[in-house]
Amino acid sequence: MQDILIAFRTRGLIERIAANMSGSSSAVLMTAREQGVSSRPMHTLRQRYLCVLSLVLICMIIVLTGPSPVLAQKLPVFPSEKQEAPVQATVAQASLPATDEEIDKAVARIGSRLADLRKESAAAAEAMDAEKAALLTTTPEELRKRQRLLGELVNTLDRYAQGLRELKEIRKTSIERSAEMRAWQGFAEKPPFPISFLDNLRDAILAQRLDLETLELRLTVARGNLRKFTKDLSVSQKELRLAGERLEKSVGTTAEGRQRWLLDLTRLQNDLNEAAIANAETQRLMLEKATSDKKEYIRFLEQKLAVAEKVSPLSKTDFEQKLQELDNQRRTLEREIGSTLKKEEELKAALQRSRNALASAR
Repeated sequence: MQDILIAFRTRGLIERIAANMSGSSSAVLMTAREQGVSSRPMHTLRQRYLCVLSLVLICMIIVLTGPSPVLAQKLPVFPSEKQEAPVQATVAQASLPATDEEIDKAVARIGSRLADLRKESAAAAEAMDAEKAALLTTTPEELRKRQRLLGELVNTLDRYAQGLRELKEIRKTSIERSAEMRAWQGFAEKPPFPISFLDNLRDAILAQRLDLETLELRLTVARGNLRKFTKDLSVSQKELRLAGERLEKSVGTTAEGRQRWLLDLTRLQNDLNEAAIANAETQRLMLEKATSDKKEYIRFLEQKLAVAEKVSPLSKTDFEQKLQELDNQRRTLEREIGSTLKKEEELKAALQRSRNALASAR
């Protein structure tokens, strides 16, 4: 908007200058004619006015076409970090196998891959022999790195297969729990319920909450691993591209064999990162499902406990029974503590006898 205003104001200024110059030129010409000046000097004077007008127009064009201070502030030459487009994730959102049959097929493919990797790992271990390593275009450190990457890839794929098997169990448990919640219409026993019945419900809720804490901890670890391996994959993909370019440049030279070996080593690192991401993403999706199902089942158990407590006031008999149970637990703990202390004293005495025997032998 400011540039538009400047353009209109400049245009008006040019028109006024042109009008003034035209008027001045006409006045000068008329004065010259009245005084009897020749036409040649008048022609020279007219050219001077035209040159001045042309210079003014050129200056105005430069001002209009040049960048204004406002534009210079709004459009910097180098974009800042906040203006740069965010880096897209290298790994798209994965999906879990839909059926048990698909899980079995995926586990079978992983098993076949593991068999090939174990053979390759055994061959790599043989190649680390000093006599054979001398024939290769690589160093012992690079051979050890290759052996380590193969071992890590085997372990990662093995955990991946275990996670898929766990997914089957989670889905089976989810189906059973869903059927249990839909079928529940109330307790089969008649209220009021004994305190042991309520305690069993509380223990069941506590056990499910402990399982939920374990699942949430595993989910946090899986998300962290996914972020880490995604960054590692971005680096290994770049290194893989550079290794391929170095191999292309070395074709037909003595360095071709070594560059090809280094390319295979870089590809192995990239395969490891891809497998780690697949495993972490599967773990994340699986644990998110398990956590959601666990929370829903805990709410169901808490609802059952609330219903049971509402119709089961604590009677004098239940109160005395609970006190007796607590007293029995206290006595059991006291016996265990006494037995532990007695064993500790026996161990201390045996240790002292051993020290005395060692001192006498010296």
